[in-house]
Amino acid sequence: MRATLRAIRVNRKMSIEEAAKNIGIPVSLLRKYEKCEESPYLDDVFKMMKVYNIESINQIIFDNKSVEIRKMQEKKQVCRNIEKSGKLNNF
Repeated sequence: MRATLRAIRVNRKMSIEEAAKNIGIPVSLLRKYEKCEESPYLDDVFKMMKVYNIESINQIIFDNKSVEIRKMQEKKQVCRNIEKSGKLNNF
């Protein structure tokens, strides 16, 4: 089932203050993420997934921002693959 960040937090019976503390971000930033006023950093998304016990990023509705998150995730994976292959050393 897919849900917004706010819906997931409320379903987990967490206050915004408690969630922000557990995620390690300011309450004001979590509020912006929940209102889709700002796109979350990928690292913050992974922290939220851990705190909210979410198995897949696809379970989170980021409004129209979900496409941006997926693109960032793909770019990060490509960078990891390049680093592991050592291809950067050839430049």
